Parts: sequence; structure tokens; C-alpha cells
Amino acid sequence: MNDKLTDSRRIYDLEWPVGGAAYLELLQRASMLCSGGLVVIRASLSNVGLNFLDALSPFTTGIATRDEWPGTRLSRRSAEVREFVINEQSVELLRSRSTAVSDWYYPDLPEDLCLLRVDGTTWFQSTVHESWAALWQTNEEAASLERGSPNLSRLLGPPRNPK
Repeated sequence: MNDKLTDSRRIYDLEWPVGGAAYLELLQRASMLCSGGLVVIRASLSNVGLNFLDALSPFTTGIATRDEWPGTRLSRRSAEVREFVINEQSVELLRSRSTAVSDWYYPDLPEDLCLLRVDGTTWFQSTVHESWAALWQTNEEAASLERGSPNLSRLLGPPRNPK
């Protein structure tokens, strides 16, 4: 991993909600920049949610019980985290089952959609029950987003440094 690049990434909070054309641009950009993603299952899902997990299974690369994932640290509890590969087919699955980041919420879908770069670092993270999502980007990546994804870039808040 390139520590210098990782150190230059800043957090751009996204104006809530992230849906419609902005959400489609998010998924499109993820298909170009990301190699993996994860979702979190904290409680029993509805049949709709279970059907999604079945459809995700060909892309699933790992299932683990964790107390921490990007944007969340639980105390005295844990949840199931499913990791999956990002490719054209998995992005189409995400697109077909959701129209906004806010759709990633129990019981119909797993929670806390997170999209990971090729180097395994976070590019996008969300905590839907807190109505929050953010992109981790360099200044150059933010400028590229403004040029190539106008609907998504309009939702970018000012950059801030990670804690």
C-alpha cells in the first residue's frame, strides 16, 4: 500500500440523501475504482434481504463476525460482515436492488454499504441509521469526480482530515 497516497486522502461527507442520478454515478465510479465491498447484517433480514444475500453469494469473498468495519466500532456486540468482489455483475446487482444509499437498511437489505479500493482502503462508506455517507479521496480524485460525476460531486461537503 502506498502510505503517502493513503495519508493524502481526506473525507468528503455526502449531503443526505444520496439517491437517483448521484447514486448511479457512485456505483459507476465504484466499478472503475473499487475491487471489493462489504455489507453488514446485524439482525434477521426479510425475505427480500435473504434473496439479496442469495443473489450476492456468487460474488461473496468472505463472511466474518466482527465488531468493527469502516465507520463503525461496536462495544460488547458484533455483526456479520459479508465481503464481495466489485465487478460489472455485482454492481448491476447493487443497482437492481437499490436506488439510494438509504435503501441499505434492515430488514430489506444489509446495512453499512462500504466500497473498497484495490489496495483494500475505504473509498465509500455509509452508516444509514445515522443518515451518513462519505467518500475518502485525494484532491485529484475529488477534481476528477467533479468533472465526471456532476450529480454526485454536488453532494460533496468540504474535505476534512481523518481522525
